Amino acid sequence: MDNQLIAKITELVLEKLTQVSQPEQASKTLSNEELQEWQSFRLIKENHHQMQQSTAPAYEALSTHELQHWQSLHQQLSALPL
Repeated sequence: MDNQLIAKITELVLEKLTQVSQPEQASKTLSNEELQEWQSFRLIKENHHQMQQSTAPAYEALSTHELQHWQSLHQQLSALPL
């Protein structure tokens, strides 16, 4: 997760904890602004996850011909003296 995102979430949680410790100022629900901010964090996380998936390399299994070629090379190299 992004360090800035973690810092911001931590800041919001600590702010809420401070409000709860002062009951006369505490509210039990998030404000519309806070809800929108949390929603934006979720969208940032989803976009980051999608970017990671799209940049991940696609691996394909070797074909039978490629496997045979690899085994042939391995046998040739194994036969060489060290």
